[in-house]
Amino acid sequence: RGLPGHAVGGGGTLSLSGRRWSQAIATFATVLAIASPAAAGWAQTHWGMTPAEVHAAMPDTRPSRGHGLQGMLERSRGRSLFSGIPVETKYYYRDGGLGLVGLDIPVPRCREAVAAIIAERGPPVRTSDQVILQLAIWHHADSDTRIRLMTSRAGICSLYYEPLAAYREGDLVGEPVL
Repeated sequence: RGLPGHAVGGGGTLSLSGRRWSQAIATFATVLAIASPAAAGWAQTHWGMTPAEVHAAMPDTRPSRGHGLQGMLERSRGRSLFSGIPVETKYYYRDGGLGLVGLDIPVPRCREAVAAIIAERGPPVRTSDQVILQLAIWHHADSDTRIRLMTSRAGICSLYYEPLAAYREGDLVGEPVL
């Protein structure tokens, strides 16, 4: 079984209800759970870096004039590898520096990416079926990082790395913030 909207085998698509999707993530996480430390933020970045610092830390990153997201502006973009999968990486900044890193994962490789994040982080602290989007969230307290996976049948497979402090409480007791 797979995540909604992701090709399996001969190009067919599997569809899971929100509850079955959450159960699939939890089951998959139990089977693959492996603890592993991580750098703060994404790869060699850390929260609060300037665009110049990100460009120096991430050699395949270049300045960009992208769109805004959650009150931040995309000012850097690059190509990276996420567990061997080539991804488009976008870096968003607020006044205090780097505030969010987004990874656009090729949809045909989404299941592989989900397996990798579960293998690295274990089960998510939260899963939610948002009707159009399926959401899974992980917390990594040591690096003050929240990891948000969003998938959809409409061809979305994105990971967002963001500072944990702003989301921890809401993720654990309320509705998760997209």
